[in-house]
Amino acid sequence: MKRILGKAVVWSAALLVLAVGARAQVNVEITAFGGYNLNLGFPQTITLSSQLATESSGWYTEWQNFINHPMLEQAGGAAFGGRLAVQITPMIGIEASFEYGAVQFRYNVADIAALQNKMEAVGWGPYFTFVTSGGHMMRIYGNVVLNFPVPGGFTPYITGGIGTTSFTLYPSGPSVSMSRSAWDSSDDWHYVDTSALTFNAGGGFKYLFGPMVGIRVDARVFLGSPKFDQYVASKEFGDWYIGPGTGSAQPGGSTQSGSHTDVVLNAGIFIRL
Repeated sequence: MKRILGKAVVWSAALLVLAVGARAQVNVEITAFGGYNLNLGFPQTITLSSQLATESSGWYTEWQNFINHPMLEQAGGAAFGGRLAVQITPMIGIEASFEYGAVQFRYNVADIAALQNKMEAVGWGPYFTFVTSGGHMMRIYGNVVLNFPVPGGFTPYITGGIGTTSFTLYPSGPSVSMSRSAWDSSDDWHYVDTSALTFNAGGGFKYLFGPMVGIRVDARVFLGSPKFDQYVASKEFGDWYIGPGTGSAQPGGSTQSGSHTDVVLNAGIFIRL
């Protein structure tokens, strides 16, 4: 999070320096926007650690599905943020954006329901806690904007750029935990935070309805390849048998990786300085 905010400050400062240094030639625009983030593609490739593959060979089918299927999914949700843009010429601009996605990550509904039902059927239901969804997402990115001004204050544009998407999944994201003190047994399965390089492209329009104030509407596609690591700490009869014997969650679960595609539709108000 600190690294992301640091990048945002650096990018914003660079744009402001450019604007101040060439005030007569450029326009500065500040936009606040809101919209909706729709997921169109989520990583589907599962890789198990060798230790987990060995340990799980005799587990219930429902547990096998939990670690061998792409359990993690992403629901759509609100998105909001801000942009700082510098119009270098009437046709060319650059901008830095920060975006918060109030999306939630969730377990595959069918497989997590099967696991819950199995634990109930074998009498272990009271010892388990299932958190089926949670988390959020943030993006910071820089873009080049190509404007096509037309008379009357209406400006269509296309844009493309690169940045970082941060996925927050712990401790607020999906997890499965078990505790049975009588046997000194416990399990804690969860995904950890991750980030990925992300490319974006899209287009929209701006409409200036006063000397300094206007509206802006656009749609953007975001493409990345994140890896979601599932961590597990598992103890049976006092012995930690997945990961080091430290009692804390360690790498040792599964990794869900592949392409990630989001479409974000947004609208906002901008001020031209």
